[in-house]
Amino acid sequence: MSIAIVALVRGYKDKNKYKDLFLRNESIFKHISSKVSEKIDFILFHEGNISFSHQKYIQENSKDKLTFIDVSQDFNFDHELLNQVKDIERFNSGYRLMCRFNFYGIWKYLENYDYVMRVDEDVIIEKFDIRNINFIKENEVIFSTISLSGESHEPTNETLPEALKEVFNSNSTNFYNHKFPYTNLYISRTDFWLESNISSNLKKLASDRQFINRWGDLPILGSFLNFYNKEIYLLKNSTYFHSSHNTQVSNRKFLKFLN
Repeated sequence: MSIAIVALVRGYKDKNKYKDLFLRNESIFKHISSKVSEKIDFILFHEGNISFSHQKYIQENSKDKLTFIDVSQDFNFDHELLNQVKDIERFNSGYRLMCRFNFYGIWKYLENYDYVMRVDEDVIIEKFDIRNINFIKENEVIFSTISLSGESHEPTNETLPEALKEVFNSNSTNFYNHKFPYTNLYISRTDFWLESNISSNLKKLASDRQFINRWGDLPILGSFLNFYNKEIYLLKNSTYFHSSHNTQVSNRKFLKFLN
């Protein structure tokens, strides 16, 4: 089984701002990579803003060998769209494009892997039962996460369900049930997202409407899993600290509010 552990990470001028990333990398080594026999590749996507000297610095402070991939080509957009955005101060263009990358752009970089584990740079794993890996492999689990979450962003809830209804050619929006996987840590089979009908439908959503309304990866990936009747497996005996929200996430919690 080939596995990639990935994150889309930010570049900084000040090296001290990589501290969260170092904590993330250390927690992955402690709870996962030092305990599994499978070969794992560690990939950090960036927007072309992590210099080679900073890449070397990050590697020197990480125990696992890292691969840096420049995905700046996925962060181009029509600047005229900014005139149509009402809450750009709250969710800037980078945030909107980050959401798009995480539900659509990411998959083409991962086609050579059976599974991807996303662990965002603000995630510090506190506990992870390594038996989850064997269960996922033996049962060919499509998608697993630690907690489910609702979507609280009003422009998303007002516009995304109907857009998904069009994409799915569905008469109902029952798939938009606010039982979505919390996506800053998950494990998923990559071939599901690379299936031609899934990939083409994701591409339809990677649109101007997505940018304007700030559709996130959480309700989109969750809605796809729900619509195609793919069970979301909750990882057992596992917790992490989500530093940007100052929240401990476990499968005993259902997270209702992200904003």
